[in-house]
Formats: sequence, structure tokens, C-alpha cells
Amino acid sequence: MDAELDEARFEWPQVTVRSAKDPMFREPFRIASRPLHHIWLLVAGAPTILKRDVGQQRWNAVKMLPGEINICSAGEPDFDFGWTSAPESSAPEFAQVYLEQSLVARVARENGSRLSGLHLHPKVGLRDPLMTELVRALSCCVRNPQQSDEMFVDAAAELLAVQILRESGYQHTESRTSRDKPLGALVVARVREFVEGSIERPIRVVELAAVAGMSVYHFSRAFRIATGETPHGFTLRLRIERAEQLMRQRNLTVADIALATGFSSQSHFTTQYRQLRGITPGVYRRLNFG
Repeated sequence: MDAELDEARFEWPQVTVRSAKDPMFREPFRIASRPLHHIWLLVAGAPTILKRDVGQQRWNAVKMLPGEINICSAGEPDFDFGWTSAPESSAPEFAQVYLEQSLVARVARENGSRLSGLHLHPKVGLRDPLMTELVRALSCCVRNPQQSDEMFVDAAAELLAVQILRESGYQHTESRTSRDKPLGALVVARVREFVEGSIERPIRVVELAAVAGMSVYHFSRAFRIATGETPHGFTLRLRIERAEQLMRQRNLTVADIALATGFSSQSHFTTQYRQLRGITPGVYRRLNFG
């Protein structure tokens, strides 16, 4: 069974992601209560999920289809879990995200949640297009963490937490007018100054929200209304612009410039640059500076 497993796993602050092509069959095993909220998306295959609470005799059997999501709440009692697949189906492929309770609790608090105790009700066979895209995007990050941006992971995890809260009966207490107010020009300028002063290192969206004196979720909304860019897109653009300035210095290699502007590697820089400019950094340098 282990030979069939193709697994990738990576941990960022407050979020862990697992992407795996699992075996056709999995003998039931015990899953202990954990302090993490668990979201798992079926990417491929059509397994029949087997689950029963500890001490119960009867198994609950639910067939999952690609695109469906299951949610297990932090603190859910121990349960036995496994699956089986029809011989003609493909092996199941799962994308899984684990969010720390503190992250979801903070998102709930910042958005005026009325949930009592933040117990998220388990969900089976959920279809939510936005949640699906977020889990898929995080799954892509885990397959190549060196090409991932911590700010993007932060933002995706925050939005995923919002979607989970909505599915669990979350209610917002603020008015739409309050939520949709853009940032003032002075606040945007402070954020820009902070990014430019920290350009050589990874920057998390929670840091930018702190500069603005806002919650992460409200900051991201207000920033986009004010600038037309997400915090991630804004930061990436400033990194690229600084890199283009440094390319004038012929004594610096592309790898040097990548590290000086906060990219994890030269390949990460090249990939992001090509996506934004349509050419590689090397081509830009030859065209502009010989």
C-alpha cells in the first residue's frame, strides 16, 4: 500500500497542507481528537468513505465525488476512518488543509462572529467553488514550496477560514458600508514605506494589516478597494520594480538580485517575473542594459 502513496506535505505558520495520491483501499484506522480544523478536498477518484465514532458498531458509508469537501472540526471526538474504491475507479487523490484554532478564532473575532465556542460543525460532501479553489491553490504550493509566497499562503488561509465560518453559521455584525470603506492615502503610503523597507525578506499580510491598524480580512478588502491590487500583488510589484533597479548594477547576478528582493530563489524570482512581465529577468537585462 505504501508504494502507491505519492505524498507532499508542508507547514507554514498556522497552516499545514498535504497533497497525496492515496491507495485504492485504506483499512480503517483511529484518528485521535486534534486541535486543528481539517478541510479535505477530493481531487480525483470516487472512494466510499467509512467512518464511525469510537465505541459505535455501525459504520457510516458516504461515497465522495471529485470536487466535494469534508470538514472536521478541531476537538471532534476520536473516530475510526478508512475508505474503499470500486475496481474500475482511479485511486483517490486528496488535497488537505489543516488550520490552527487560533487562526480561525482570530478571523471570527475580527469579523464579529456570533458563533458560541467556535465549534465548526462537520461537513460531508460540501461543494463550495471558492473553498475548492483555495484548497487547490494551497495544494499547488505544497508541491513546490520554494516557489510559494508566504503572503499568498496567509491570504488564502484567512479567506478559507472565512468560508469555513460561513458554512458553520457565521454571521457578520458590521454593516456593508463599514466593511467597504477604502484605505486613506496616508495609510497606503505607510504600507508602501513598510514594504519598501522590508523588501529583502518575506512579508506577511498580518504585518501590513498591523501597519494599517486593521484586521487582516478588513485590511485586504480595504486595500484592494483603495489601490486596485491585493496586498500580495502590490508587494510582488514593488519587489519586481526594485529588482529592475538592481539589474543596472552589472556586478550583481540574477541570483543576488532575487535574494535582495525577498524571493526564495532565482527560479522563484524568474517564475514570478515572467508571469508579471512576460519575459525573464535575463532578457530584460539584455534588452535594457546590454
